[in-house]
Amino acid sequence: MQVPLSALKINPAKYFELASKQEIVVTKNGKRVGRILGERPDKAEAARAFIGSIKSDRDYDDIRNERITE
Repeated sequence: MQVPLSALKINPAKYFELASKQEIVVTKNGKRVGRILGERPDKAEAARAFIGSIKSDRDYDDIRNERITE
C-alpha cells in the first residue's frame, strides 16, 4: 500500500496499525521515500512455544525406535 507522507503525518496511528498486516510504502511527490513494516515474530521463539505445547506420553527413545523400524 502506498501512502503520501502528508497522510501519514495526519494520522500515523492508522498506518502503523495497517503495517502489522501489510507493508506501507511512504511517498513524497510521487517518489518512494520510505516504508513501514510490521514487527515480525521471532521464528525460533514461535517454534519453541509450539513444541512446548505438544503433550506426549512418549519419550525420545520410543519415537526413535519407531522410526528405525519403519
